Amino acid sequence: MSQDIKELRGQQATEALLRRLPPAGEILDSGELLDRFLDFVKERGVELYPAQEEAILALYEGSNVILNTPTGSGKSLVATALHFQSLAQGRRSVYTSPIKALVNEMPGLRVVGLATRGERGLAQAAEATPDVALVDADMPGLCSMAIIRLLRSRLPRTRIVAMGTVALALMGFFA
Repeated sequence: MSQDIKELRGQQATEALLRRLPPAGEILDSGELLDRFLDFVKERGVELYPAQEEAILALYEGSNVILNTPTGSGKSLVATALHFQSLAQGRRSVYTSPIKALVNEMPGLRVVGLATRGERGLAQAAEATPDVALVDADMPGLCSMAIIRLLRSRLPRTRIVAMGTVALALMGFFA
């Protein structure tokens, strides 16, 4: 387990992050929310890895992100940043992962669906119409790239974060 997960999970960390949410009805722009999240991370004594920082900045700018980093490199912290933004903006987030323990590390997360197979995750996202869908690239069943394409076509307002490893078969796509 990476250092940032140890320092940023648990009831005390969750409460500290939730205290940074604006009062109901108060709207903050993405920059202000980003500052609040980064202050939380800094106060917990955690320094972001370059990949985490780049991904969080891109997400707060409204981009979709595929984060392909090794296990223990802080992908959950990136997801937490996006969940924090969604909560602050009164939106919903969906985190799909075959590793249930990761879901429990998301402070203040309201899970509206949890699936261990791609097809079920897609069906749950269609029912819940989340603001954010977190897709595990290694989830069995329907290929994660197919899930992403289907989510983008069926739920165009849903922001998508794909996490995990990229299959070697996709390498030709990036060449």
